[in-house]
Amino acid sequence: MKSKKVVEEGKLKPTIKILEDEIKKLKEEMAAKEEKIREEVIYNFFSKLNSEKYGYLMDAIASANYLFMQKKESGKEPNNTFLLFTNVFLSCCKDLGVEQILPIGKELVITKADAVKKYKYFGEPFKSNERKRVTVVFPGWKYKDRIISLPTVKEIK
Repeated sequence: MKSKKVVEEGKLKPTIKILEDEIKKLKEEMAAKEEKIREEVIYNFFSKLNSEKYGYLMDAIASANYLFMQKKESGKEPNNTFLLFTNVFLSCCKDLGVEQILPIGKELVITKADAVKKYKYFGEPFKSNERKRVTVVFPGWKYKDRIISLPTVKEIK
């Protein structure tokens, strides 16, 4: 005959299994919520950082980095301290999943519909069905599949 203790343990095993499964499920739900909150914090932080209120700081840093790299490539000595800062900042953005949408200096041909939906456009107004050559002056930013800011393009005359 089984001891009373063994019988009680046998009766508790299904209950223990149910509780273990519930704990596992709750841990997974908490991890998913933590990740969602983390993503929201990162998105909101970088959205504010690149807002008008804060002087489009990310665009300014990316633009300065672009200009310093051009200077360096042309044999002129850029401010190495600031170049280091811009490189570290841009690396930090990338490590957190924040990426530039388009490289500064890239030339594109766009339509009026593109100018309205995909870019912040600076230039002469479009005529119907007109296509214009533009250059990217600020890269625009995204976090995962969410747009932080659109690329800024300027008409090439």
